[in-house]
Amino acid sequence: MLGAFQRDNPNAVVEFLDTGHFALETHVNVIANAMREFLAKALV
Repeated sequence: MLGAFQRDNPNAVVEFLDTGHFALETHVNVIANAMREFLAKALV
């Protein structure tokens, strides 16, 4: 599945998390940290 994302955008950063339907309720810290790390690198 990751290949499809990379084919559409070779620079895409894709991270799959083992979550359920309410990922932002159950894994908010993991998701927020991943977003912060991405933005810190992308906005340099």
